[in-house]
This record gives sequence, structure tokens and C-alpha cells, in this order.
Amino acid sequence: MAPIIASLKPGQQLLYVRPLTEGAHNWEASWTQLVRRRAAQWGALLAADPTLKPVFVAPHNYRGACCVADSAVLYQKVA
Repeated sequence: MAPIIASLKPGQQLLYVRPLTEGAHNWEASWTQLVRRRAAQWGALLAADPTLKPVFVAPHNYRGACCVADSAVLYQKVA
């Protein structure tokens, strides 16, 4: 992730999209556990980076969606 962030120029944007995995009981298969873990790790790295600022967050709840959804954060490079 660091090389990607470093390659951004100030003002450029990065869109991070991840599956909503709050219902852990739906994420018990070995590959889905890896997706859940990796999404959390990448999200934490992006959120902690001082050169990125979140400019938009997609809704976490979608009307009519029962069990499948995505979440997104649009970051902008500031330094």
C-alpha cells in the first residue's frame, strides 16, 4: 500500500472499497476470513496515513439490502 500512496500527488484521490463484514457469522469460510482480515488491515493503514484525508464516505446501510453491501471511503492526498 505504501508505494501506491507515495505515488499520489497532492490533490489526487484514492477510492477504497471494501465489503461490509460486520456479520462475522457470514464470513466463516477460510477465504472470506482472509478477505475480512485484509480489508480491515488496509482500511487501518489508509485511515492512519497522515498524508491522506477522507473527503467522502459511502453509506454503511443500503435501503433494501439484506446481507450484501460495500462500504467506500474516498481519500485525497494532502501532502
